Amino acid sequence: MLINLKPGRTGAGAAALLALLAVTGTGCSSDPDARIISLYQESADPLRGGQLYDEWWKVDSVEQAIEPGGTAQGDTGEELTSSLDADNPYYMANKPADNTRSGADTWRCKECHGWDYRGADGIYGSGSHYTGFKGVYDAADKTIPELYATIARGELSTGTDTGHAFNQVLNDQDIVDLIAFVREATVDVDNYIDPDTKEVLAGNVDDGKVDFDGNCATCHGEGGDLMNFHAGQYDSEFVADVATENPWEIFHKIRFGQPGEAMPNATSQAYLLEDVASVLAYAQTLGTPGLNGSSMWRGGALYDRWWKVTGADDPTDTNPMYTDTTWSAGTKTGADTWRCKECHGWDYKGVDGRYGSGSHYTGIKGIFDAQDKSIDSLYDAIYSGKFSDAGGTATVTDSNHAFGDKGLLSETDALGLVRFVKEGLVDDNDYIDGYTTRSLGSSAAGQGAFDGNCYECHQPDGTGKNFEEDDELPAVEYIGTVARDNPWEIFHKIRYGQPGSDDHLEDGVPDHMPNSLDVGYTVDDAANILAWAQKLPDSVTRGGQLYDAWWEVPGIDEPIEPGGSIVDADGNTVNSSVSEENPYFTDNKPSSNTQGGADTWRCKECHGWDYLGADGAYGKGSSHYTGIPGVFDTHIAADSTAIYDAIANGPSGMSDSHAFLPMIGENGVRDLTNYILDGVIDTTELVDENKRVTPYDPKTSVLRTRNADWVWGQMDYDGICANCHGLDGQAINFDNPDWEVVGLVVTDNPWEFISKIRFGQPGADPLMPSAAGHYFDYDDLADIISYAQSLPTE
Repeated sequence: MLINLKPGRTGAGAAALLALLAVTGTGCSSDPDARIISLYQESADPLRGGQLYDEWWKVDSVEQAIEPGGTAQGDTGEELTSSLDADNPYYMANKPADNTRSGADTWRCKECHGWDYRGADGIYGSGSHYTGFKGVYDAADKTIPELYATIARGELSTGTDTGHAFNQVLNDQDIVDLIAFVREATVDVDNYIDPDTKEVLAGNVDDGKVDFDGNCATCHGEGGDLMNFHAGQYDSEFVADVATENPWEIFHKIRFGQPGEAMPNATSQAYLLEDVASVLAYAQTLGTPGLNGSSMWRGGALYDRWWKVTGADDPTDTNPMYTDTTWSAGTKTGADTWRCKECHGWDYKGVDGRYGSGSHYTGIKGIFDAQDKSIDSLYDAIYSGKFSDAGGTATVTDSNHAFGDKGLLSETDALGLVRFVKEGLVDDNDYIDGYTTRSLGSSAAGQGAFDGNCYECHQPDGTGKNFEEDDELPAVEYIGTVARDNPWEIFHKIRYGQPGSDDHLEDGVPDHMPNSLDVGYTVDDAANILAWAQKLPDSVTRGGQLYDAWWEVPGIDEPIEPGGSIVDADGNTVNSSVSEENPYFTDNKPSSNTQGGADTWRCKECHGWDYLGADGAYGKGSSHYTGIPGVFDTHIAADSTAIYDAIANGPSGMSDSHAFLPMIGENGVRDLTNYILDGVIDTTELVDENKRVTPYDPKTSVLRTRNADWVWGQMDYDGICANCHGLDGQAINFDNPDWEVVGLVVTDNPWEFISKIRFGQPGADPLMPSAAGHYFDYDDLADIISYAQSLPTE
C-alpha cells in the first residue's frame, strides 16, 4: 500500500477496477476503455500524477515537455515549439474579469482545481485565483473511462472544449497517472490545514523538525533559507513564506515532490499524511513570524527606487514631506525626494552618517537604529505615516509618508521594507573604512566574483554600462567611479540589485541585476566585489586608455586594430573599417618621421605622451615629430562641445582620419572628452626636461606637496607593480623580440610611464588597475617614478 495516498482509497479503487474489468474484459484491444483500464492497472502512478497536476510540462518523460506557448531544445539541438497557445482558451473564456492571470499557469491543473483539490468550493473560491471551476476531489468516484474522456478529449459537463483536451500534449501513460492521482491520492486537506487560519491541524512540530533536518535541510538549509523560489526577481520566497501563506501548496509538494527537480516525494521517505503535516507545521515556524510572505530582498530594492520595483510611473513632483521644514532641510527636487535612501542614506544612518552634510543633507534620522522597533510600529510608519515613540505610542502622523494609504505600496511591499529594516541592514563601518572610504574586503577575491557574474553587463573593466548615458554630454559614470566616490551605494546595490535594470524578459522573468541572494553572495563577498570595483576605471581613466591605443580598450564598437581583422563569435572574419595608416598622419608627417601602421591612429602619436605635441617631447628632432599641436591648450580652453565634436566627427577636412565615433562609440567619445578636460596635466609637475623627477618647488607646484620619496616609491612598486613586472621590472618585455622593460621606459620616456601608471595598459590581462584604482595622488606618482628610474635597463 502506498502510505502517502488517500486512506482506504487504494482498496476502493481496486474493487471498482475489477468490476469494470469484468464488464469490459482485458484482452479486447479494440475497446478503447478496456485498453485504458488495462494500462491503468498495469502502470498507473498516482505520485507522478501529482506532479503532472502541478506543472505537467516539467515532469520527467512527459509527452510534450515544452511550456505552453514556448519553445524548447530537442535532443539534437533543434528548436521545438509548443503545440499550445500561451493562454488556455477555456480558462480565458470562463474566468471572471477580475482574474488577471494569463500564460502557462492557465494550463496547470492546480490553477483551476486548487492545491486543496476543491476548486471553487475551496481556497480558490475567492481571491486572485478564483475561476468558478469545480475541484477534482469529488471526481475521485468517477470511472476511469469517464476521467480519461475529460482529461484527454476535453469532454466536460458543459460540452467538449479543446482547452481541456490534454491528449494534445500528454500521452496515455501521462493521462492514466493523472487519473490515478485523482482517484487514489486526493485527500480532504481540511483535515490537516484549517482553511481559515492556515494553521496545521494535525502533526507534531518536533517530529516535523526531525524530518525537515534529516531530509529537507540538505537543499533548503536548516533555516529554510537556502533555496529562493523567486530567484532572478526583485523578490524572495522561501519555505516558511509558502508554508505560512499557502500551506496547501507545501502540503502537496511534500507529498509529490517538485516537478523537474530531484525533490523526493513523501512515499519515498515512508511518510504518512500525519508526517507530511508535521513537516509543514515545522516549516511554519521558520522565518520571522509576522513577516513571512514578505521579502527583505525586495525591500532593499524598494528602499532604492520603489517605483522601479512596483512598475509605477516615476514621480514627477517633489515629496511634500521632504520640503516640510518640520522634517527636512533638504534642497533637492523631483523624483529623488521620494526615494527612501534620499532621506535615510545609503549607509542607513541619515543625518548621523554620510548624509550628515553635503548636498544630500536633510537632517532626517536614519533607519539603522530603527531595527529594534516592533514590526507593527515600522509598518505603521511606512504604510500610514504614523510615527511612534519608544513606548510604541503614535505621536506624529504625516500623510506624505503614508506610502500604503496613498496607494504607492502594497501591504506586502510595506512589510518587505519592514523586513529590510529588521533583517537586512549591516553596519557599513564594518566593511568600508570611514576615513579613506576604501573597502575593507579583498580585491583579489572580489575580482573572481566580479568576473563570474558582473562582467557580462559591466565588461571586465567595469565600463560596459554608463549610468549617465541619458544625461547631457559628456556625462559618464561607470561602476569604478561610483565605487570610489560613493562606495556605500555600490555596496547596497551589490547586495540588493539595481531597480529598473529590466532590459528584457527571460522566460517571463525580469532580467535585472541579480541581488546577493540570487548569486549566493555573503556580505563579505559584497565587500570583496566593492574592493575590486574600486580599482576599475572611471571615464577619465578609460579616456586615457583610448588616448593610448583605442582598439585595445574593452567595450568599444570596433575592437579591431586599424587595417586588421578579427574573427567574431560566429566564426566570421570582420575587417577594420579604416585603413592601416591614418591618411592625415601620412600626408602631413615630415620625411624624418618613420612611424607607420596602426600607431598612426593612436592619439598619443600625434599629441604626445606629455600632451604638448610639437611643442613637447615630440617636437623637432624627435622621430615622432609631426608638427601637430598637443591637447594641453584644448584642455585649458575646456570647451566640452568642441572637444566632443572634434573627436566624434573630426575637425574640418579630417572626417576620414579623425572621426572616431564609429570606432569607439558614444561612451568612448565621452570618455576621451572627459580625459582631455580632466585627465590632461602639466607633466612638468612630475618630470623635468632631463626626464628626471621634478623637485618640489613651493613657488610653482600646484599638484604636489613634497619632494619625491624613493623609499615610498619602492614600497608601492614592490607591493603592486612587482606582482606582474617583477622586483627588477624585467618580468615583462614590452617589445619582444627586442628589449623594453620598466626601467628602460621610465628612463627614456617617463611621460609614457606616467600615463601607464595613471590610466593602466589598454587590453592588459590581467587588468592593470589605474592610479585612481590604487588611490594614488601626484606625490605617489612621483615616488614610483623616482624608484622605477633606479631599476635596471639591461
